Amino acid sequence: MAESCTMVTDKLNRRGYRTKLREHVSGNRNGGGKLFTQKDMRRILTNPYYKGYVTHKGEMYKGEHEAIIPEDEWNRIQGLFKKYDQDGRKAYATSTPSFLKGILKCARCKAAMTPTYAYNHGLRYRYYVCSNHLRNKSCVSAFKTISADEIEQQVLNEIFKILSSPEVIMNINRIIESDKASSPEILKENIVSALNNLTEVWSFLYPSEQQKVSKMLLDEVSLADNGINVKMNLEGFDRVLREIVR
Repeated sequence: MAESCTMVTDKLNRRGYRTKLREHVSGNRNGGGKLFTQKDMRRILTNPYYKGYVTHKGEMYKGEHEAIIPEDEWNRIQGLFKKYDQDGRKAYATSTPSFLKGILKCARCKAAMTPTYAYNHGLRYRYYVCSNHLRNKSCVSAFKTISADEIEQQVLNEIFKILSSPEVIMNINRIIESDKASSPEILKENIVSALNNLTEVWSFLYPSEQQKVSKMLLDEVSLADNGINVKMNLEGFDRVLREIVR
């Protein structure tokens, strides 16, 4: 069964593997020895060196070193990346599921904010619209309609702020103590690394995965005239943390 880049990265980190140590000519340590990221993994899997080739001035040549990955397997991996980049991302770009669907509410009339979109000069713009306003019913909110990008970024900022709070650290320690199957140091290192790189972690998720995580983390987001109110789901938060440490 094929594993995603995310799964392979997590597996390497859980097993204690770290990036290569880099040293100055003087012998002093310069960097490396860190947790692998998905970017690191992709750089490795797309490097032709691992299939026995070298590059020079943009051209690829058969190297004298032994291949680490069979050439046909390396080429198959590049095909998967190409499909992910070209077909996957472009397809999702035209049918992006709004991750606050079913979560975002209008604070004034308590109706759901419905995701919709419009085209302007060939570009697709996503919005959330108060369902009552959409059905021509009464709603006195100042935000009957709001840009999806704007409100989603506000919610993400709030989530990231909450995930960096002391209460979250307490949850991390509790989960680590309850997980007897893995090294506590590696578990905590993995979780803290993920929490410190939430923006990057989020950007690697497909929109459908973003929607799934949002439903796990959020009970409700209400949009009022003076801002947003985010209600987190602590049980869902535990589930997300446990996914990180697996």
